[in-house]
Amino acid sequence: MDIRQLKYFVTIAQEGKITTAAKRLHIAQPPLSRQLKQMEEELGVVLFDRNKKKNLTLTYEGEVFLKRAKEILHKLEDSILEVRELREEVNGTLAVGSTIYCAALLLSKVSKIRGMYPNLMFNIWEGEPSRLSGLLENRQIDAAVTTTPFHSKNIEAKSLPEVPCKLVLPGNQSYGLKGEAGMKEIAGLR
Repeated sequence: MDIRQLKYFVTIAQEGKITTAAKRLHIAQPPLSRQLKQMEEELGVVLFDRNKKKNLTLTYEGEVFLKRAKEILHKLEDSILEVRELREEVNGTLAVGSTIYCAALLLSKVSKIRGMYPNLMFNIWEGEPSRLSGLLENRQIDAAVTTTPFHSKNIEAKSLPEVPCKLVLPGNQSYGLKGEAGMKEIAGLR
């Protein structure tokens, strides 16, 4: 099995039909069908359930294999990019997601990075943490800044040392707080 076959398999899974996958891959349908049959024979499992309308649905084995195939293809893409960046100036597009609450932090960092790498472009996504998690899983974004950690074995979360949040209270109600307020003090406000 090779990388080309993994790409074929992922495309077939995404399209749900061999004919539409073949069009997307710019190859004829019969060779693509043969490649899929060859993969299933090599693995010794059926990857797709087929119905009379030629729709394909992943079997359990197919779902597991799809997940691993995507991981392999993403690692290959990352490796290619990393090697290319070693010989080139940093450029391209960095896709970053943010919740609305973290947008100010993200934008200040983007401005700083743009100053350091003027050829680097940014694609900014805004959304709820669950949406950003999905975008990360599907590799539509490269990173996300959020107030909520993601729980996935495919995503690694890091804490940011400085969170630029301010507690804002009505001018006539300080609740006895003086100076900086920690989360313990904020939680005790009534």
